[in-house]
Amino acid sequence: LDDGISFNSIRSVGCFFGPNITRDFLTRHSSKYLVRGHQPIPGGTQELDCGDGKSVVTVFSQPNYPNGVGNNLGAFIRLTKDGGLETVQFSRQTEIATNLVCSQDDDEHYMDTLRSLICRHKNKLEKLFQEEAPSGKMSTSHWASVMSSALELPQVPWMVLCADLTPVSEDGNEINWNDFLQLYESSIFDAASTEDNVSMEVLHANQDMIMTTFKFLDRDGNGTIDKDDFKAGITLLNKRLRKDRQMKDPDALFDQLDREGHGEIGLSELREMFELMSSQGNKAAAAN
Repeated sequence: LDDGISFNSIRSVGCFFGPNITRDFLTRHSSKYLVRGHQPIPGGTQELDCGDGKSVVTVFSQPNYPNGVGNNLGAFIRLTKDGGLETVQFSRQTEIATNLVCSQDDDEHYMDTLRSLICRHKNKLEKLFQEEAPSGKMSTSHWASVMSSALELPQVPWMVLCADLTPVSEDGNEINWNDFLQLYESSIFDAASTEDNVSMEVLHANQDMIMTTFKFLDRDGNGTIDKDDFKAGITLLNKRLRKDRQMKDPDALFDQLDREGHGEIGLSELREMFELMSSQGNKAAAAN
């Protein structure tokens, strides 16, 4: 940034305070750091040197923003005794692994968490299985290796849990990954194209953000959104997603959700759909 004060043309609101302004502020308040947040940073933290040992530090503690699909690390900082900074980085998978370890004593919650993860990453798993075993059959150890790498959870004992998550051959050594993935089908996806399924999975994975956006777009507060509002919400969400996770046809997705053709979607129905997607995937897999 340049010295001085300038208008924030990126957001069309507020101002940028240059390094000299920040340095003067910190000096007057006998401070070394100005720590701020609310800005995604790829590595979780970013330090801007303002001179004279003063700096602005941005800390972003939400990994894989938004809702587990981004590529950024989360982080927090520690102040050392000598007045320096120490950064601790972590990823979404670190959080999931920690939660899984903490919940291992609760078998039902542990398995539900794993099944929910499988539901959310079903298309990714299918792609990897197709690459690794085009015939549809693979050894249990190969399956465990793919699950570990695809979900980035090497801490999970996939071989031990194999029989609880997927059908296996009589000798217990082979898996048909097509049969495995079919356990995690949801009726929400019936008769939908592969691209629509991917879009539904993305919606499901980002349900908190999309529901907040739709509530904001529900200007008259009647609890429904029309197709234009829906497309506007998807456009906002797509801007925060990697290109390969963006929803390419919001019109088709809206039509899929608006099954009765009313031209609008109820927010309560949408929330119930997300809950149904989670519960159906868990129940279907648990019934194995």
